[in-house]
Amino acid sequence: MKEERSPEIPREKSKNNYLLIILSVLVALLTLSTAWLGWQYSRLSSDKKQLQSSADNLSQKLSATSNELKAAKATPTPTPAKTSNVTQSLKENVVAAMNTKNTAALENYMASSVNVVLAASEGVGSRTPAQAVGDLNYLEPATSPWNFSLPATTIAAFRNGFYSRYFGDNTVAGQAANGYVVSFGVNASGKIDTIFMAVSADLLK
Repeated sequence: MKEERSPEIPREKSKNNYLLIILSVLVALLTLSTAWLGWQYSRLSSDKKQLQSSADNLSQKLSATSNELKAAKATPTPTPAKTSNVTQSLKENVVAAMNTKNTAALENYMASSVNVVLAASEGVGSRTPAQAVGDLNYLEPATSPWNFSLPATTIAAFRNGFYSRYFGDNTVAGQAANGYVVSFGVNASGKIDTIFMAVSADLLK
């Protein structure tokens, strides 16, 4: 009795099967690689969009800040209003005393020490209120009316002259009809602490 043999698989067929397996593996790897690359691309695209959005927001904020700074520079800073120690009551009493030549009435408005200055001679120095009232007799030749509302141009000219320090914000300055000038300086307590006198406005310019 003859022994039956298993049919032999052709070598060509076995080789084809082997190549098919390798091809399948390569296709699978290619598919996985393509999917991975697609996922990476999608993620990078999303990150790029987020970065672009952040950059756009930052650019807008910088532009807004730049515009605010330009606007701030273009807007002038308001100058604080200057305060004066000269009260309306003091000014009214000075005007009345000079026009009536009743300068004794000013003694109660003076500080304990008053610096009296005469233009050109630079006298007199530190005085008591009573002495300062007596020194106002220097203005005896002055004729009324006194003008204590001098034009801004006149005050500006006095402030540009040698005696500018006697025509600051805290002063009451006036000029007589015949040219005499007087300036009462007022301290922080609202008291007259300086009296400046000149026989002519020409000495002050």
